[in-house]
Amino acid sequence: MQLKLELPNVNIQVRNERSGWQEDMVETARHRLTVTLSGKIGVCVGLRDFRLQDGEAILCGPEVQCQRFVTSEQATFVTMDFDKHEFDRWWQQSSGEDTPVTFQELTTIVPEMLKRHVNMWMREFLEYGDATLERDIYSFLKTFVAERSAFSEDESYDAVFSYIEQNVAQVIRVDDLSRLANQSKYQFIRNFNVLTGYTPYQYITRLRLQKAKHLLRYSNLNLLEVSIAVGFSSPAQLNKHFIDWVGCKPARFRENKGHRVETT
Repeated sequence: MQLKLELPNVNIQVRNERSGWQEDMVETARHRLTVTLSGKIGVCVGLRDFRLQDGEAILCGPEVQCQRFVTSEQATFVTMDFDKHEFDRWWQQSSGEDTPVTFQELTTIVPEMLKRHVNMWMREFLEYGDATLERDIYSFLKTFVAERSAFSEDESYDAVFSYIEQNVAQVIRVDDLSRLANQSKYQFIRNFNVLTGYTPYQYITRLRLQKAKHLLRYSNLNLLEVSIAVGFSSPAQLNKHFIDWVGCKPARFRENKGHRVETT
């Protein structure tokens, strides 16, 4: 199953493929963002081999060899090919800034949120054409893929996300985050959920699990040390959240070398 949206400077494709599917190694002329919606996929980028699932995404630059393949029984993923030069032109015109935006190679996008956006873009294209659609997609990329935190143009939210990132291994209280955003606790929780698709607690838990995955892949820390390093109080707490969000125990994840393998 495939859905396609083709614009002058942006192409979006939603694919659902079964185990055994594999595309040829290609060099794209544009930047290519691949985001998993369900299942698991592998992405070869040059000599590096990645495994992605649950909203994990990878950005490949132009003229870089890239190949994708399904590693679960079935997988659904979104491909967004876009012209970075046109993106930078849009950014300069809309922001007045001359500094180009730098994108993250690896990031995570909430699958349900991406589905809503893709459905909205498809609907708007059918009803109104592509007059402003590329600008909407560029704004999405700026918000969720650019390195500079941009969940909100409000600098107070930049402070919130920076605080969470810097203190992820510590106890983080919603009261402190709401003060940083200059909002009441109720207001903050509601707005945070609208911006990210998560409650603050879910967002922090997800960030801790991302960091735990990295340590399980690349370090020799034991489970207690990993738990403490990412802000969980015990291996039991890490275990519970890992099963809930990742679908297996941390020890099992480490035995399988996670879902990213580096080739040297």
